[in-house]
Amino acid sequence: MALAIACGILAGIVGFIPLFFALKLSRASESLTMVATAGQSLAGVFVSLVLLVVAMLLCAWLNRPSILPFGISEIAAFIAVTSVYFMWRNRVFRREKKLEDDSKGDLD
Repeated sequence: MALAIACGILAGIVGFIPLFFALKLSRASESLTMVATAGQSLAGVFVSLVLLVVAMLLCAWLNRPSILPFGISEIAAFIAVTSVYFMWRNRVFRREKKLEDDSKGDLD
């Protein structure tokens, strides 16, 4: 069961890789249309979900009794990696310096 959980975590992380590259590609795109950016992102989501489903089907084929722990750990790892990436991307983990001079100068 521990092996199924470890493989599920690994599959969840590997499932995030196409989404990561699609998001990088859409941010680097010079296209101004929202359709092109959304299309690239949706293609990355589609490929990621296909990888997750293929890994789950492979686990069901090889070892059917361990499909539940594998599936739960796979989806949990995929959601965790995606959440951490987007929080890092939106600078949730980074501390910014407060400008003390600007707040004191406004009251004069």
